[in-house]
Amino acid sequence: MNEDQDEIIKNVEVSKLVVGPGSNSELSEDAIERIKKFKEVFKEVDTSSLEETILNFKKESRPEDEIKVWEDMALRYAEKMQKNPEITLDEKKKVFVELLMQAPPIRVTEVE
Repeated sequence: MNEDQDEIIKNVEVSKLVVGPGSNSELSEDAIERIKKFKEVFKEVDTSSLEETILNFKKESRPEDEIKVWEDMALRYAEKMQKNPEITLDEKKKVFVELLMQAPPIRVTEVE
């Protein structure tokens, strides 16, 4: 989006959304190491493989921004786990879902 365009936010039916081709970004070794670190934090609650996660980040138009979101989620998750060491797996999953729901919205394109 360039400086002359205004961002428009509106409600759209889910059925009108499609997954775009993504940017097919290359990820630096540093980015991959950062992904590995937050994947380790979420190992009990995130069932996607490291390979799937890396592929998904490569499809992001702004992978660095998205990695930062996940790093922040991992930090908050780890803090909650440290404060509650006896938390059950089901409770951990609920915390993970709550963090996902609090994450900034993804950008999508409406298809006519």
